[in-house]
Amino acid sequence: ENNSEEKAVRDVLSRWQTVKRDAFLQGNTSELSSILSGSALTETQGGVEWWSNPNNGSYRDINCTV
Repeated sequence: ENNSEEKAVRDVLSRWQTVKRDAFLQGNTSELSSILSGSALTETQGGVEWWSNPNNGSYRDINCTV
């Protein structure tokens, strides 16, 4: 029984990661409401909008060296 609960949690987390990744990489926020609501949805949509703005996107190109 515990294994089925763990699988259910893993499935939910995997779905969340996939939807959020697609939103940030492709700018498609339509599916976010299937996994988020309220302020979490609003903040994530704002983050995707900010990230997709070419003026802010320069952070994607930062090349960190140590």
